[in-house]
Amino acid sequence: MPISILYIVGNLDIGGTECHIVRLLPLLDRRKFNITVFCILGEGTLSYVLKNNDIQVSSPISSAIWNRSGINQKIIILINSIIVLIKYLNKNRPDIVHYFLPFPYIVGGLASLFSGVIKQRMSRRSKNKASRRLTIT
Repeated sequence: MPISILYIVGNLDIGGTECHIVRLLPLLDRRKFNITVFCILGEGTLSYVLKNNDIQVSSPISSAIWNRSGINQKIIILINSIIVLIKYLNKNRPDIVHYFLPFPYIVGGLASLFSGVIKQRMSRRSKNKASRRLTIT
């Protein structure tokens, strides 16, 4: 039985991390991994790449609604997104939940906490030259 992995992202609009995701996920062995992507703020322009590769992409709202919303509406949308994600996690019980970037860490982390998901991973893809100068000793 394949390992189910839920990837949580803000959206799949064009960006470095988003391009990385749409290049990487289609390469994963489907016999070993069952992959789903949850987009908190709408699917975005690159979602078709994953869908064309038979990877499920879901979102509680459309990107257009998020982009047109004011601050009060966005707060309500975020609360709704967390509730939808909690319901998804409780229903589907993925083996691993993997978040990309800080915003999904927070939203996905809260939803996972309320759902009892144990195996969680966080990733941040960066070509930030400033972070190369920082060293931990």
